[in-house]
Amino acid sequence: MDLKRVGIWTAVIGGLFLMVYGLAKLGAVQSQLPTGTIQDPVDSSDWVKGNLMAKNTLIEYGDFQCPGCASAAPFVNALEKTYDNQLRLVFRHFPLKSIHPNAAEAAFAAEAAGKQGKFWEMHDLLYANQFSWSGLSDPNVLFDNYATQLKLNMDQFINDRQSDVVKNKVERDSLTGERASVAATPSFYLNGQLVNYASYDDLERIIKQAIGQ
Repeated sequence: MDLKRVGIWTAVIGGLFLMVYGLAKLGAVQSQLPTGTIQDPVDSSDWVKGNLMAKNTLIEYGDFQCPGCASAAPFVNALEKTYDNQLRLVFRHFPLKSIHPNAAEAAFAAEAAGKQGKFWEMHDLLYANQFSWSGLSDPNVLFDNYATQLKLNMDQFINDRQSDVVKNKVERDSLTGERASVAATPSFYLNGQLVNYASYDDLERIIKQAIGQ
């Protein structure tokens, strides 16, 4: 084997070694990232209610077709009323499309309503009427009815619901959830950390401890 051929094989083997080493280092870095921790801080694109300046923030990752999320909605609304000056509540979309085929469309409807200042109103209607639309082949008929109830501009609502801007927002929320290791809905993060709780009473106790009550 001549020296030129030896040099080529040496370069190939060296390149493969560096590639394997680089992938191993990348895997090691990714494995060191904290799990169950918010990686994307709250910003102007998030849906927020309660005291916007509160020191304590509760982020919910929710799916409008998830029965557990629907049962949690009244509890979350009660939190706002009870701790309105001490708690900032944030909702982020995490539609589980593989098991909830209408979840993404519901998220689009909520975002479209939000374009007209009615995100939380649509949020509540979707959860309160979940049983009515969750099994439909085309839930948008009912979503349009909800938009009419909220006195939205229907042409704008339909255009926004179908827009890339709205779809990208839902996708962006989902990606932040993946980075935070969301495994199920609803998932709650208090001040950036995933909350493990056995009941809503347990979750409220953890929140009260955080705000010093």
